[in-house]
Amino acid sequence: MNGVDVKGNRGPAGSSWLWLLLAGLFWSFAGGRYAIGVAAWLAPAFMLRWLCGRRAAVGFPLAVLAAGAANYFAWRGIASVIMPAGLYVVFAGVTAAVYLIPYFAYRVLSPRRAGFAATLIFPAAVVALEYVLSLVSPLGTWNALAYSQTHNLPLIQVASVTGIYGVSFVAAWFGAVVNWAWEHKFKWKKIGRGAITYAAIVTAVLLHGGARLALSRAGETVRVAGVISRTFFLTEHPELWAPLLAGEPLSREATAALRAETAALNDDLLARTRKEARAGAKVVIWGEAGAQLLAEDETALTARGRELARQERIYLGMALATLNPGNAKPVTNKFTLINPAGNVAWDYLKSKPVPGPEAAITCRGDGRIPTLETPYGRLGGAICYDMDFPAMIRQAGQAGADVMLVPAHDWRELGDLHADLAVFRAVENGFSLFRPDNEGVSLAADWLGRPLATTDYFSTADPVIIAYLPKRGVQTAYARAGDVFAWLAVVTFLALGGRALIGKRE
Repeated sequence: MNGVDVKGNRGPAGSSWLWLLLAGLFWSFAGGRYAIGVAAWLAPAFMLRWLCGRRAAVGFPLAVLAAGAANYFAWRGIASVIMPAGLYVVFAGVTAAVYLIPYFAYRVLSPRRAGFAATLIFPAAVVALEYVLSLVSPLGTWNALAYSQTHNLPLIQVASVTGIYGVSFVAAWFGAVVNWAWEHKFKWKKIGRGAITYAAIVTAVLLHGGARLALSRAGETVRVAGVISRTFFLTEHPELWAPLLAGEPLSREATAALRAETAALNDDLLARTRKEARAGAKVVIWGEAGAQLLAEDETALTARGRELARQERIYLGMALATLNPGNAKPVTNKFTLINPAGNVAWDYLKSKPVPGPEAAITCRGDGRIPTLETPYGRLGGAICYDMDFPAMIRQAGQAGADVMLVPAHDWRELGDLHADLAVFRAVENGFSLFRPDNEGVSLAADWLGRPLATTDYFSTADPVIIAYLPKRGVQTAYARAGDVFAWLAVVTFLALGGRALIGKRE
């Protein structure tokens, strides 16, 4: 039995099965827990080769199976934490099917479109899908191809112009170009012009990134400290957490126990905040939900924070989980910024709770990103999962934010993956990022995406992150123009796809 590619060329069937095996292998490392940058370039190339060498009725079901198995491996311990085991299996398969849509489009449309231009169908479809999902999916931009490239600093600088979508486009296009060259048996006379075109564009992208890294200067800096809770009380007391999830009131004994234990944790946060202020920090913020307390105790704790900020002359970011037992939405996840005069500059509520248990019990904010002009630059604020939604965070870029303060709370299996996603928002919008993370990897990075400091919650007894951040960021084309590149990709896909469908089959 022979495989048949989209041009009608036949090849050994055994080799096509190898392409599926390699596609699944590289897909396992193209994102998620074990992401390897180069794997994200290779997975599309081999998946396209498999699909273009098989009849659709056979190729697509097996592609979904391979990609679903790869997703199950790549996202275990990440997505599996927030959903039951059976639902996680469904999630892995459905996610595979959704992200294979651009492959389906390329398989159907590319034979109808002659020449090198046909290779644009695939990356345009990838970007179109990622952009639509960023607007309508509760998962935001999770699993976008670009995130596998976080540590390729020259490449990700293009995000300052195109957003993450330019990075996804370049990486996805590689797979289509390889497949196109493969169909022409890598004969230089047939592929030379197209290969040079792609290489020239990638070179230009890398030169732009290299120049941006080489020519940029940080200027004056400010010392910023992140104070992270030594323990997260609620997850360690399921007997209290379960009633909150169920919307049930707490007993008098449980209320007294909660108040006593959280008071000690909150006292510790205030004491360590004062220590960092006296060590020279001008801005101190806490990890997400660092202070956990009953709603009736919030005013008193905020007053103590205001007095501390006034005494130490600092900007204090208090990250609070305010609890209202018995309410349908019993948790208010808040980031309160207090200025050196002791006044509240903003009260921001998390706008994008993580789908699952958090979203079920958390009051949502209005999605408006706060900013504040200070002697240390314009400060902006968001909370953890908010940073996975580029369109919302672009508000900070439009407002000219210089430093983005982002309390976060993750879990061990995520490692530095979630922090890496937030780095793209810094590059896109031209601000430095400061992200103290309860039960995760805390990160400070400048507006070029260069890490300035990291702290692993599970590797230190006193989880604190300290960094010197540039006081001034930069204006970026992406902050001003938004998702123009993504829309161009959508239009390109529709134009090429429409022309292919109505044109004569080549």
